[in-house]
This record gives sequence, C-alpha cells and structure tokens, in this order.
Amino acid sequence: MFTASPPLLRLIWGWSITCCFDHTVGTEPAPPKKYPGVFWVANVKPHYQCSLSSEGKDMVHKHVANLTSHNVGLIALIQFEFELEQPGGYTAFGAACVNKFPDPVVVLVDTRQFHIISGIGETVIGDYTQVPFLSPGSKPTKGSMCVSDPAKGERGYAGALLRHKASNVEVCVVSGTLPHCDGAWQPRFLDDIAESCKGRHLVLLMDTNAACESLGPNASKKVTMQDIGKTHKAQWGTCSDPAILHEPTCCHDTLQGFPEARYWYDRAALCGGPGAVEQFRVHDKFVCNTNQEHKFTTAMVRIDGAMDYPSLVSAMLVVLFALLQHLAIPK
Repeated sequence: MFTASPPLLRLIWGWSITCCFDHTVGTEPAPPKKYPGVFWVANVKPHYQCSLSSEGKDMVHKHVANLTSHNVGLIALIQFEFELEQPGGYTAFGAACVNKFPDPVVVLVDTRQFHIISGIGETVIGDYTQVPFLSPGSKPTKGSMCVSDPAKGERGYAGALLRHKASNVEVCVVSGTLPHCDGAWQPRFLDDIAESCKGRHLVLLMDTNAACESLGPNASKKVTMQDIGKTHKAQWGTCSDPAILHEPTCCHDTLQGFPEARYWYDRAALCGGPGAVEQFRVHDKFVCNTNQEHKFTTAMVRIDGAMDYPSLVSAMLVVLFALLQHLAIPK
C-alpha cells in the first residue's frame, strides 16, 4: 500500500484547497484532523475610520463570517471599533491601550480547536461582552495594555495562553500594533510575554509598522519579525515570518494620494518552537474601503512535533498484534 510522507501530504492538501476553494474573501478551510499541529489564522485591521461607514462595516462583517464558516482557528481584530455579533463556536480574548483614543485588540478563538488557559497581563478572556467594542456599550474608557508609551500614540496588545486541542500543545498568542520606526517598547510588554510564554510556541499576529517610513516603503520588506524582536531584545527565538515574500498590506491611504498598499506591515509569525507559517495570503482588495484600512490576511500555522494521538494508538495496536502473532507461532 502506498503511504505518502508528511511533506507530500502537505503538498497534496495545499494544492487541493488552493485549486478548489472560492478565494472571494481570501480564506481557506480548516485543516483535516489528521494534521494535529496545523491551524489557520487571520489578521483583520479595518482601522477606526471603518466604524464611520455602514456599508464598510457590513462588508467586514461578511468577511469575518466567511472566516468563521471555514473554521479559521484564530482571527485577530486589530483597531476593530464597531460591534460584531459573537460567531457561533467562538470565544474571544482582548484588551486595549487607552490614552486620548482607544486602540483595541481582540482575537476570536475557535473553541473546537482551542481552549483558553489564561490571559496575558490584563487581557480579558472568555467574556465576549467585556472585550473592546464588539458588544453594545463595550467601548473601553481605560486600558493599560500598551506596547509603547501611550503619550506618543496608542499601540494596544492582547494575549493569551491557549491549548491546541488536536495536538495538546500549549501556544501563546499575542496580537497588537507596534510603534513606528522601532519606537521603544514598554518593559511590561516584554515581561508579560516572557512570563506567560517562556518555553512555548509563540504566535504573533501583528501590525508591525516595520522600519521607518522615511526610508521608503521597501524598507519594511527587509525587516522580519525576528529582526524586530532582536532590536528590542525580545527572547523569542527563531521566527517564521513569510509575509515579506508576498504583497504589501498597508495601507488604503486615499487622503494622501496612495490608494494601493505599499508597506509590508501585517504579519503572522511563529516563534520559539519548531514549525512554520505557510500559505500566507493577502486579500486582493480592501474590504471596508475606507481611509487607512489594511489589507486582510490569512495563513496556516504548522507546529512540528505535535503528537497525533489517534495515529500513535493505531501504531501501537499494530505492533501489539504483530507481537501476539509472533508469540503464537509454534516453535
């Protein structure tokens, strides 16, 4: 009987979803259960100006609904400042940085794929009515989850420690917005991640604002998530960050005369453990179609070394059966 190797299986599976899925909103279905260490993630950053467009908000709602209908495991909503009905089968964690304005971050979590163990810092976990903006009356009036000094611009973050059910691996997930031009991070941001995530896989779903705009758009394409971590002395280990190999995501700067994306800001990265981010995709159009919107993205995260328990049990039974057969043979 022909048995495909894991890389070949990934190739066959990747081809099948690429050729056969409707890419109208740039998503793919969740991986089959026989790949225990694989799940899909998405970044959605409509920017606060989307909250002023009824038509735009409706289009973003449809985009998120498409993601959830295809069981995308983690959906980062960054600067998502309007209501969203809780999708069936999903919970959320979130936080905000508030000074003059709020900068919210929420991650939708597919409860069929993940269990939330704990929040990072002051991140709210599990209570959909309390995460920023998504429910009526949930606009935050205070919040100290700030990557950098909020007096220089609000840059929020949120994070949680999750257990990926299929692989039984604990994964730290952090999402947010980093300051422009390598602006200094507050010690608390690094401390929160180090305290909760040490020794675990770290999934980063970020608007990085990589490099300095004064260096030109292409400068952001030369800065990886690992480079960003090293600049700020983050102990994140090796990172897989394929976004720089694809199309730029930022921004729909219509008021500045730049309606097409020019900067490689939005990233999905895996750090600190074996595995990779694969099949990173940038949505081909702006969804809300308002000023400063980012193009939304999806990607597949693969955690290597994840234990496939049903396959392990099956293999053990095969070995046991062979051993019993051997013992039953007359000498």
